Amino acid sequence: MSNFKYYFILTLSSLFLASCAEESIVDLTNEELNAITAELHEKKSGTVQNCDFELSNIKEGTEKAINCIIDLDGKTIQLKKNVTLTYDGGDIVNGVLVFDNGKIDGQLLNKDLEIEGSADLIQPVFNFEADRWDLTQGRTTFRNALHNRIRLEELMKIVKGMGAHTFKIDEFDAYFEITEVTHPTNPNFYPSVEAINVPGDFTLEMTDNTHLRTFPNSSKKTSLLAIRNVSNATIKGGVLHGDRDEHEYVGYGSHEWGHLLDLHSATFAVVDGVKMINATGDGLVVHSLGFAFKSNYIPAHDIVIKNCVFDSSRRNNLAITDGYNIIVEDSEFYRSGVDTPKSKGTNPKFAIDIEAYRKRENGKIVPYEKIKNVILRNNIEREGARGGFLIAVGDNITIENNDVEDGIGYKYTNNSIIRNNRMVARKESELAMGLGMRDSRTISNNTVTGNYIEGFNVAMSIYGDDHMVSNNTIKNCGTGISGKDFSNTKIINNTITSTDPKSRGIFIHYTSVNRVLFKNNTIDVVNNPFRFDLINLKEGQEKFCTHLVDNEFNSSYHGLISNSNGVSLMKNTVNTGIQIWDSKNSIIEDNFISSENRDGIYLINENKDIALLNNAIAVPSNKQCIRVQESTKWEDIEEQNNECL
Repeated sequence: MSNFKYYFILTLSSLFLASCAEESIVDLTNEELNAITAELHEKKSGTVQNCDFELSNIKEGTEKAINCIIDLDGKTIQLKKNVTLTYDGGDIVNGVLVFDNGKIDGQLLNKDLEIEGSADLIQPVFNFEADRWDLTQGRTTFRNALHNRIRLEELMKIVKGMGAHTFKIDEFDAYFEITEVTHPTNPNFYPSVEAINVPGDFTLEMTDNTHLRTFPNSSKKTSLLAIRNVSNATIKGGVLHGDRDEHEYVGYGSHEWGHLLDLHSATFAVVDGVKMINATGDGLVVHSLGFAFKSNYIPAHDIVIKNCVFDSSRRNNLAITDGYNIIVEDSEFYRSGVDTPKSKGTNPKFAIDIEAYRKRENGKIVPYEKIKNVILRNNIEREGARGGFLIAVGDNITIENNDVEDGIGYKYTNNSIIRNNRMVARKESELAMGLGMRDSRTISNNTVTGNYIEGFNVAMSIYGDDHMVSNNTIKNCGTGISGKDFSNTKIINNTITSTDPKSRGIFIHYTSVNRVLFKNNTIDVVNNPFRFDLINLKEGQEKFCTHLVDNEFNSSYHGLISNSNGVSLMKNTVNTGIQIWDSKNSIIEDNFISSENRDGIYLINENKDIALLNNAIAVPSNKQCIRVQESTKWEDIEEQNNECL
């Protein structure tokens, strides 16, 4: 049983309006709204009789149905102990009811009734009706939009205090002013504080008919709706609208922090079925209070975001910058970071950006934010300005069973898994990368498996150490697999096919590759099935090596090793012929090599320490099984047991 006192005061927002800017044109003035409300009450009074009993006379422990109009005439009425008031078509207005361990039907609550004492709602679900609470719908003024924000948030807190666990809104379309500081003592502006805050242990449930809109502003940072530093809050349904096309982009900065839904140190939170449109910054942001290395750090964690729709956020549709144990599933992401006729998109422009902030101080990386244990699954991404999903900074991230057309990227991440995703490029993303790693310094132990990638300029790029890349299907991409500065990596059981005249299977260029195994891959492309250029040539890389084993290479062009060190082929089927230019420390052993229009193995320019062992070679009669230019000395080649078919 709750013991409290609450007030619905029409002038509540006037305390915070000293600095209000000039108001915009209104659709409904307060006078017009009050007239409509009075008319509704008049119509209701015409059909519902005034009550012929006194509330103070209701006996202790009695349940009384209110089927008539009770005007308290500004009085305070003390109810007897354990009285329950139920709704039966009536109303109680214009006064104060003091309960003593009583109950009241939520349908009887309204702006003109104050409740004191100890009372709970009969039902734990509260159904919000805008006309009973003096909220302004439609285009309105700064003052009314601020009043909307204060009133809606306070009402959620009040009904929670009366025992409600769910706050339902159906038909409702209103603007909310979220830039004015309303804290009575702290003059600082915090977007997630001035947002409409949902309490902990509480559910805000909306429908497709519920529209919460950002009142147009010029602030660089805002949040429309927030779960801030509370647990077990849920937001279901509803449509959240940003002001990106009505925003005033004045002053310095890019104004990229205008968010629609802000999960700020939220824990055990659920966002289910919410639609977020036209955010000035991110549609939804997950982040934490304090820095990860400070004692006051409060990380967001155990969050589920599901069945949501994100559309046309100016920055990212969804940003995760700090937290752990986060799931994003069964959601749709459209047009992240796109330009509109009235506003340009701003970077990073991803559908989902996982990016904890860190920086190097005194030679060490200092994590100001941390992200770990995030799952992105069963989502759809379309028409993004720059990219689909990105792990910029974060560990233990799983991206699985998603359907994206603008690619998946990962940069500073360890122990992450990208599996069973479908990545098919639309025409606008053909020059982009399907699945790309970045930066070899801090990326390791990642798994890329079971993905389908089609139509990108580069299907897959690999950086870093200790990765497993397996069972991926790559179709009609300019390059199947590329990489830079990677080691201790297995690339096995992948299929690469393309009919593009410029397409290559494996293309590794101007980098280092050490202890990398390409095994059991099937490659059928038009240009080079494999091409290694300028590999392992720097000081300290003399013993670096990479091995191609048990692969099948098909092409109308030759495989190529050029200006490289330590690239070896063993037990492959190479239906293309092989050219080796200016290379060293390579082994070509136990392969079946064939070609319809060129030499089997052709050593060009100066090569050293090349072993040609036990290969079966089939070429036309006018071509050579093994051809060596004079610039390569035979004493620099070990040639044994090769069979010319």
